[in-house]
Amino acid sequence: SQCFLNIAGFGTTVSEIRYTGPGNKAVFKVLGLKSSLISGVKVLISPGIGGVVVWDIDTTPEIASTSLVTFKNCSALLGNGINNVGWRLGHKSGGGADISSYQWENCSAYGNESEGTVISGHVGWLLEGRNTLQNTWFGGFGAYLDKVYSNLSQPGTGATYENGNGSVFFFGLGGSHNNIDYEIAAEQVYFISGGRFEVGKKFLVVPKGVEDPIITVTGVEVNDYNPADGILISMGRPGSLTLDACRMYAKD
Repeated sequence: SQCFLNIAGFGTTVSEIRYTGPGNKAVFKVLGLKSSLISGVKVLISPGIGGVVVWDIDTTPEIASTSLVTFKNCSALLGNGINNVGWRLGHKSGGGADISSYQWENCSAYGNESEGTVISGHVGWLLEGRNTLQNTWFGGFGAYLDKVYSNLSQPGTGATYENGNGSVFFFGLGGSHNNIDYEIAAEQVYFISGGRFEVGKKFLVVPKGVEDPIITVTGVEVNDYNPADGILISMGRPGSLTLDACRMYAKD
């Protein structure tokens, strides 16, 4: 029910695992992994394949904890199929699971960069389930994504339909050409420090009905954005939002 692994990928900068199907599956299904390090693993989803999750991290009633895992220098290239996700945590776990204390160090998620368009449902990091807690990003990048980070639960076979938790900390995560950089759909604390985001549409969205998130954004640069409705930051319910020492401006 638990395992402890160190996994390292080696090769040139173009070396990668190429996933060629089928769609609507996970490249890696992770259950019960504890106190482990995954480094240098680069995955490319081949063109035309949709519904794929590169790293599907979860629990079951028998495997109640999948936690304390670090990803370092890993990449997820999502191709041009719809609804592909880089990392998904807690899709089926429900309220009793433990999917906490994850770290991503200089990891990246890219959507349909080669064609220069954003594909519907491309998410870099998607957190679902009630115990996806205490997760941290150091550096890294997300580009040509529908959403870089979201904890709004998505439909799917066996999904719990529970939004992911907060207590999330970002240090230097950046992005380019994304529809939404941060979609926050649950209460608790969110700390966004540093990072540069460019040529996107919306920096931060809190959907309607979300209760009282506490969000701090400090030392972040957001430039050349062009939201269709003219709104860079949208909060659907009252909460706490602090902007400190940030530089934000739209397209000329």
